[in-house]
Amino acid sequence: MLTIEALACAMIAMDLLDGIDITAGQWGRFAILLTVAHAHQLLSRDHEARRRADHGSEGLHADLTAVFTFAAAALLPMPLTVVLIVTVRAARYTIARKPPYKFVLATASIILAAYSVHTLLHPAGAFGTPESRWSLKGQALLVAAGVLYIAQQMLTIGAAVVLAANGRRPSAVAIFGNREHLASVLLSVSLGIVFAATGAAPVTAAIMLFAAVSINSLIGHRERGRRDGHTGLPTKQRWSELADAAIRVATRSQLRPAVLVIDLDHFKQVNDTWGHLVGDLFLLRVATVLTHTLRDGDIAGRFGGEEFVVLLSDGEDVRGVAERIREEIARIELIFERAAGGKKDTLSGRTASVGAALTSTPRETTLRELLGAADAAAYAAKRNGRNQVRVAVVPEPRDAKRTPVLSL
Repeated sequence: MLTIEALACAMIAMDLLDGIDITAGQWGRFAILLTVAHAHQLLSRDHEARRRADHGSEGLHADLTAVFTFAAAALLPMPLTVVLIVTVRAARYTIARKPPYKFVLATASIILAAYSVHTLLHPAGAFGTPESRWSLKGQALLVAAGVLYIAQQMLTIGAAVVLAANGRRPSAVAIFGNREHLASVLLSVSLGIVFAATGAAPVTAAIMLFAAVSINSLIGHRERGRRDGHTGLPTKQRWSELADAAIRVATRSQLRPAVLVIDLDHFKQVNDTWGHLVGDLFLLRVATVLTHTLRDGDIAGRFGGEEFVVLLSDGEDVRGVAERIREEIARIELIFERAAGGKKDTLSGRTASVGAALTSTPRETTLRELLGAADAAAYAAKRNGRNQVRVAVVPEPRDAKRTPVLSL
């Protein structure tokens, strides 16, 4: 990964040492591209922050900044392109939710891809005129540059993911991203090709800014539709999709994924005594506990009513995680105002019964198998006094007649 970053620095240094003369037209395009790129960052910031918060720091994220970075690589001298990329990425860092080294690696991969695009389109600086951009050769070169831009970044980041796996075999989704990620990349680069073909004209810049912000907004609305309205956690259906995919990735990596079912004890009493608004506030506090307690790669969801579910990508410490969640829920103190009179009151001392399930050895398993065992374990915890954790170890398929072994 350090090699990638060193290559990006070397490319920058080579271009700066070349002493490229920047024309007034190039400065004008740079001003337009820089303005719309940062306007897009500002206008899409809230949508992008929510999306990244939903997905955490793991996995691949694709926003629509390639609309502007690709066009810059196609139209501007490399030093100006680097300035645009670095400033746009720096503005995005505050909501990136990634460790600094991952963010620097992603930025370096963008710079390297931009350098490749620039080298392909400017062998002799002949791509700066409208005639060259709209010629058949120019259009073919732009499309080829777009393919190169996407392929190089995918290979660079994919290689980093493989190296970081420490001998484990990551899935294709972990390396290249899911369909939604790939569709976002393809869409943003396609818009970047159109933007570059027009020479970053002011009218086109305004259209591209509107298109990019609108697409971000649509993605945000779709993501919100997959979230529970009270807690912000994934809905039952969305959690099942995410958990199912995570289980497949974990089993390929020879890990033992685990599922937790968290059932709030006697929660109906809260709604009957204090009302559903207070109950909803407490559910939100539980969701916050889950968000802060879980590790990167773990997935929490609202299953309905007073039930929450969690997928642990690595269940080796499943009991420890489950106990921490149970203890943190018991520590919740919710201060609220009574509906009648506005007097403040405190809701505390609420407990939860937690059922957990994982396989006895690393092997292929399914969400249905783990969820069924975890649900049975949660029922056992409630039946045996509540406010406790029960862990079910699912036997090998050859022992299918055996029921999951419960531990206290």
